[in-house]
Amino acid sequence: MNIQQKKPVKSFDQSILVKNDVLNSFYAPHHYHEDYEIIYIKKSQGIKIIGNCVGNYQTGEVVILGPRVPHYHELGFMAEPDEFPIETIAVLFPESIFTVNNQFPEFNQTRMLLESLKFGIELVGSTREKIKKILETMTLVPSFHNFVSLFRILEEIKDNANDCVQLSTITFDNMRLYDEKTKHVLNYISEHFQEKISVGMVAEVAGMSLSGFCVFFKSQTSYTFSNYLNMLRVSKACELLATTKLSITDVAFEVGYDNLAYFNRKFKEFRNCTPKSFRSDLTQKLP
Repeated sequence: MNIQQKKPVKSFDQSILVKNDVLNSFYAPHHYHEDYEIIYIKKSQGIKIIGNCVGNYQTGEVVILGPRVPHYHELGFMAEPDEFPIETIAVLFPESIFTVNNQFPEFNQTRMLLESLKFGIELVGSTREKIKKILETMTLVPSFHNFVSLFRILEEIKDNANDCVQLSTITFDNMRLYDEKTKHVLNYISEHFQEKISVGMVAEVAGMSLSGFCVFFKSQTSYTFSNYLNMLRVSKACELLATTKLSITDVAFEVGYDNLAYFNRKFKEFRNCTPKSFRSDLTQKLP
């Protein structure tokens, strides 16, 4: 598998791309691009991998990625049948928008903000709600309005740093840290983590010795293979607990665990609660 850099489709007269997608399913394997990206999950839940952060998308979530941040998306289905269970808004814009304006001191703080986005951030609190409203006003039609809206978004983030949660613990500006072999390995794990896979199997996929692969994987992700695999499985379990009526035992088997006690232990390790209490808390939050 040879994953290439992804190039967003833009028209010659459009520096900012706004996409409002209504979909049946959505899967994007590990990729990166040179643009900044704002992602608003209007509807659906699923798995996200941003840098070395593994977690879950929830309805209403807003994340922002800097250039060259490797990421992966898999959005699942909602609990109730729906013809179009997924809706997202994505805004992509080039770094050049800011570099061409570097003669203006007003852009200095904005550039500092954009630097922090190399880790990827999730917006929370009132800032997220304000930015969701701005995103709703942006359309696919190229216009100066979208240019102004983008700077309104950045201004809100700059003024409310406490509402920004860093996602990845490492940056990926140096693409030698995230080469084709790494993308091949991570995509393989993402596609097979629900099966019985071992570090030895993945090392063979990478064409490396077991010891060499373990050193390689830790250097690329900052995690051991076992930790990374368990994070993915627990994230998928969260999605199934939230969107299906499968029993906890069935969820454990569905995500690759054949030992319920071990599944419960790993779930609590990564989520600070049991699968049962996780589902119970979700039920209590429903209107």
